[in-house]
Amino acid sequence: MKNIKKIISLVLTLVLCFSIFTINAYADQTLETKLKNTNWSGKKSSITIVVKQPISGTRNAISEFPGVDVGHTFIRLEKVTADGVGSYVSYFGFYPKNQINEKDVTFSKSVDGKIWLDFDHSWNIARTYSITPAQADAVSAWVASYTTKYNIETNNCTTFAVNALKKAGILNTGISQHSWTLPQSWLDEIPDFRDWYGYTPGDAGEDLRGLTNVFIN
Repeated sequence: MKNIKKIISLVLTLVLCFSIFTINAYADQTLETKLKNTNWSGKKSSITIVVKQPISGTRNAISEFPGVDVGHTFIRLEKVTADGVGSYVSYFGFYPKNQINEKDVTFSKSVDGKIWLDFDHSWNIARTYSITPAQADAVSAWVASYTTKYNIETNNCTTFAVNALKKAGILNTGISQHSWTLPQSWLDEIPDFRDWYGYTPGDAGEDLRGLTNVFIN
């Protein structure tokens, strides 16, 4: 059970983020600079999915070295002002409200979730999509009323971020569900009946590579 217990400690790193900032208080200056330099920031309403893969450039759902890491996925939302001379920027993401236990992980138990303030987060790949101010409002309203439970497999941080894109009217997100790529040491600890499948930061990052409007950090 040693490796299963490692899952418990890493699950809490699975997508921690939610914050709403003014145009002068960004969660990630590197991303903001990239968007500004390509005329996205302050010019149009947009939604960006931002991914920190466990191992950059791979579909691995988990990294074991130098420490256990499951990555992170979150959303940046920008809405231009009515006069078109500025914009409002929001960062948000989803995570378990409380620490989840071994059974929650092993059997993919649904637990209470929470939108979390995230003042700074590392990332390695992101993609921006153009939307309208009305679509930006729709995402904000959806986030504000979000009560769906967190599930490490079926409704994790990446699931939440992809659904935010869909709520913004982005039906062709370029991101798909996959069978999880897990280290052999983890597979040895998972019951035979478990076939992990769904969204992960590792898969999301690789799905985005090579598409348009993609930023690499």
